[in-house]
Amino acid sequence: MHLIPAVDLRSGQVVQAGAGPRHGYPLLRSRLCASAEPVAVVGALLRLYAFPIIYLADLDALQGRTAVLDPVLLARRFPCTAFWLDAGQHGLGAVRQRWHNLCPVYGSETGMGPRELGALPHAAILSLDFRNDRFMGDRALLATPGRWPPRVILMDLDRTGRARGPNRQRAARLRRACGPSRRLYVAGGVRHSGDLRNLAALGVDGALCATALHAGRLPASLLHRLAECSQRRPLCRIRGGSLPAVGGNHGEAKPCLRRRRRGAPRCSGDSAHLQQKACAPRHS
Repeated sequence: MHLIPAVDLRSGQVVQAGAGPRHGYPLLRSRLCASAEPVAVVGALLRLYAFPIIYLADLDALQGRTAVLDPVLLARRFPCTAFWLDAGQHGLGAVRQRWHNLCPVYGSETGMGPRELGALPHAAILSLDFRNDRFMGDRALLATPGRWPPRVILMDLDRTGRARGPNRQRAARLRRACGPSRRLYVAGGVRHSGDLRNLAALGVDGALCATALHAGRLPASLLHRLAECSQRRPLCRIRGGSLPAVGGNHGEAKPCLRRRRRGAPRCSGDSAHLQQKACAPRHS
C-alpha cells in the first residue's frame, strides 16, 4: 500500500484541510516544521520518510482563481518525488509537458462526465469527490467504471482533516467497481495505523493522509518499520494486526540512479532518495 502525504495550497501557503469551505482553511500547524511555506513542508515530510508520491491540491485553481504558487517550482525543487496535482481542469493544461514528475488529477467536482474521460491522458488520475455524503459531479461517472483511468481516488471531503476514520463501506463499493485492473486510493479520515490496516483488508491500494502525519500519529519509527516489513512480505504484523507497507512496489518509482558527490545532500529534501522515472502507471 502507498501512503501518500496530501498538501493543500492556498495563497502560496500550506493550509490545514478540514470542515467548512476551502477559503476558511487555517494555515497548517505541524509537528514536523514550524513553517507553512510549501518547500519547508514538503522537505519536512521527506525528512520524515522518503515518500515516492505527494498529492498537491491547488485550492486557488480549484476555486477558479489564479494560482499564487506555480507547482512546477516544487517539482523542480524535489525532482525525485512524483507530485499528483489536483488543480481543476483549467489549471492542469500542460502539466505533463511542463515537468516530468507532475501527474494530473482530474476531480469529478469540475463537472466532467464519461465522455470527457475518453480524452484524458493515460497518466491521468481520476478523483471521485464526495461532500455532505453526496457525489460531486456527473453521477454517470459512477455508472461507467469501465471508462475510469488506471488510478482512482476516493476523495471524501467530509472526513478530510477530521478524526472520523475512512468511509469503509464506500471504499469497499469502489474497490469492487475498480476491478483488478485499477488501483484505488482513499483520501479522508485516516487517523492511525488501524485505519491503514482496515483499508488494506478491503484491497485498497493506497491512502492519502495529512493530519495524522503532521500530528505525529504516524511517526517515523512506524513508517520505517513498515518499510522494513515490505522487503519481506506485502503485509506485516505490527501491534497485533496485519499492516500494509508504506511504499509498496506499484511501479511508481525506482531507486534513484543519480550519482551523488561526497557530502552533497540526497535528492528530494535530504531523504527522498527515489527517482521518479515517469508518471505513467504500469499494470501489475
